Parts: sequence; structure tokens; C-alpha cells
Amino acid sequence: MNEQNKIFRIISAVLFLAFALVSCWATVESLYLSLPEIPKIVFWVAVIGIFLLTSYLTKILVNCFNPNIYMEKRGIKLIGCILGVLLLWLNFSMPTNTHTFFYKKMSKDIAKRELNFLNVELSKLTDENLYILNYNNEWEKKKSKVLSLQKVYEAEVDDFQKLGHGKEAEEKLQKIEDELGLKRGTLERKSPNGNGTQERTAIKKYYDNQIKDQLEVLRRDHEARLQSQLKGFRSEANKINNIKNNISRTLDEIDNPLLKSSEVIDKATKLAQTGRATLDAKYGYLTVDPSYKNQSVYSLDRLKSITKVWGDYLSGEFKDKNYGLIYWILLSIIVDLAAFLFFNIAFKSEE
Repeated sequence: MNEQNKIFRIISAVLFLAFALVSCWATVESLYLSLPEIPKIVFWVAVIGIFLLTSYLTKILVNCFNPNIYMEKRGIKLIGCILGVLLLWLNFSMPTNTHTFFYKKMSKDIAKRELNFLNVELSKLTDENLYILNYNNEWEKKKSKVLSLQKVYEAEVDDFQKLGHGKEAEEKLQKIEDELGLKRGTLERKSPNGNGTQERTAIKKYYDNQIKDQLEVLRRDHEARLQSQLKGFRSEANKINNIKNNISRTLDEIDNPLLKSSEVIDKATKLAQTGRATLDAKYGYLTVDPSYKNQSVYSLDRLKSITKVWGDYLSGEFKDKNYGLIYWILLSIIVDLAAFLFFNIAFKSEE
């Protein structure tokens, strides 16, 4: 080996180490994002070993195509190396590297979108007027149902083919008592005698007065419960406002060049988790429609998962969002191919 060739191999070895380091770092970062409970050192050991093995397999694979190198069972080795490289690179190095590059590029943008979205949704949970409106809607629904049943009852009383307050009318009156939350028979019954218009009008008026009285009792109970509920609402609203304030501060920190990006994104991820958990826990209590679940807002939690990001990409999730995953796929391929190329040059077999 002449001196020039030796220097060229040394340079290739250095370049291999540089590209291999980038690839291994990206793989470790991706795995750690998905499995943060496992120490990074474990990933580094495993990833370096796998990358060296993959590089060695590519070297044997290249040798299989060189007729000037003697090799036993060339065909079997060719097939074995192809399968090995596909398994180790296509299913391990390339997708994890792409995931890391994509995460590093898009995490800030997705963090801002998610936190801004959650800030708006959480604001609904601190709107006292909206809370009162929704609470009163429940009362209006109850009142409307009772009045609707009352109309059915009165139509039965007005049926001149039947006794004013006959069996059918009694059954309908009992349904009104059920809706009012009363025991059946609570409303004082009037004698059903009389089929004339005046008698039927008197029957309707008699029960109408009682129904109005019961509705007024329910309304007062509703008002009393509302005042009690508002105390709990205001306490919860204060907690939610604290979350919103943290979200606002974090949004200001995301683009601050003086702060470490990874720490800010970790903080944003935890805040997003808290925000979504709050929405899930409080929508029922506050009776606000959980429309956020139908919104297409990508989450930082999902972005941290290798399998979810690739699954979403393959299902077309990113095609309308200008996220450019293709670019990072190509970059990942270039980094790995460059490392494999320089490995083959640095450790080229003698012919």
C-alpha cells in the first residue's frame, strides 16, 4: 500500500467516524425520545454495535460483487448480507434517524401550535358566563320537557271522546311527576267528573297551577345549586388559569435563543399533557362540548414516538401540513450511505 493510498484510507476512516457518529447520535436520540426510562448509555452501546455490524455487512456485500476477491459461498453471503442490511438499516437506523431529524426540526412549530390551541380550549373552562349558560341550559331542557308533557296531558283532557281526566290522562300526568322528580300521586288529584268544556278547562287549570308551583321549586333549587357550583367552578378556574399562564410563558420561551431548546420543548410537552388531561377531566364537570378532540392538532407526545410518526406519515397525516418528512428521509439515507461508503474505502479488502 503506497503512502498516498494510506492517507486516503485514514481520511476515509475519519469521515466514516464522523458520519457514523451523526447517525448513531440520531438513532440514540430517537430511541430515548420513545423510551426515556432507559439510560442513554444503554442505547449508545447497542446502537454503536449495530451500526458497526451493518457497516461490516455492507463491506461484505460490496465484496460479493467484486469478482477479483476470492469468496466461498458467494451467493449465500450475498443474500444474507442483503437481508441483514435491510433488517438493521431499513428497520432500525434509517427510520430512527429520520425521526430525530424530523423531531428536532418540527418540535418548536408543533409545540407552538398545540399550546396555542390548548390555551384557547382551556379558556372555555374559565368562562363563568359560558358555565352559567351551559348550567342554565340543563334547567331549560328540564322545563321544556315538563311543559311538553303537560301539552300532551292537556290534549288528552281536551279529547271529547274520553272522560276529561280518564285513565290515559292519569298515565300522562304520572309521566309529568316522573320528570319533575316527584313520587307518583304527589300532585293532588281533582275529581275527573265532568265532560263539558268548562270542566275540562278547570281540570287543566287545576294541574297547571300545581305544575307551575313545582317548576318554581325546581328553579329555586337550581339557582341554589348554581351558586354552590360556582364556588367549585371558580376554584377550578384559578387552577386552569395557572396552567394557561404557564403555557403563555412557555410560548414566549420557545423562540428565546438564550434558553436551551430541548429543555423548553420538554417543558412544553409536560404542559401539553397537563392541558389535555385537564380538558378530558373537566369537560364533563363544566358541560362544554369537547370539540378539541375533533381538531387536527398534532401533539408533542405523538411526535416523540417513532412508530406513531411513521404510521402517521404513511397514512398521509403530514401531506397537507408542509412538514417535509421526505427531506429528512433523504438526509438520513445520505448520512448512512456516506458512512458505509467511507467504511468500505477505509477497510477495503485487498484483491
